[in-house]
Amino acid sequence: LCGGQEESKEQGPFFYIGGTNGASLIADFCSNKGWKQIWDNNRDDYYFKWSDINPLANHKFHEGKQLLNQIPNNKVLTSKFGLCSSLKDNERIMNKYGRIMFSKFMKLEQFYPETYRMDIKSERYTFYRAFQSGQIWISKPAESSQGK
Repeated sequence: LCGGQEESKEQGPFFYIGGTNGASLIADFCSNKGWKQIWDNNRDDYYFKWSDINPLANHKFHEGKQLLNQIPNNKVLTSKFGLCSSLKDNERIMNKYGRIMFSKFMKLEQFYPETYRMDIKSERYTFYRAFQSGQIWISKPAESSQGK
């Protein structure tokens, strides 16, 4: 081993898959492109790395030369809680300052379902006022299945 990489005459590009979420689909796609799968998580000569968890915790990422399916701080957009909070914050800012910069912008209710965070007292009370008997609502607890 030399710097975490096996001495090999095999040419890349290489891909690594950690975890099981979508693994077979990703492996088939990469293999069909002619890429070669590596099994050593410590190798840093991959072109694409697919991981269920943040793969950058202990590894260096070569920007512009490698692809990752995880982005640092990605929960801002990839979790129900993060996406909802980000969209509501964006709408609040656009309502306050957006009209100065943009003549038109989509309102949250035009593309995102009515959403209430039950952990925030004011939103919980707003939901109770909006709820009517006979309506069907979907409850999506935070961090429940996590794509599993």
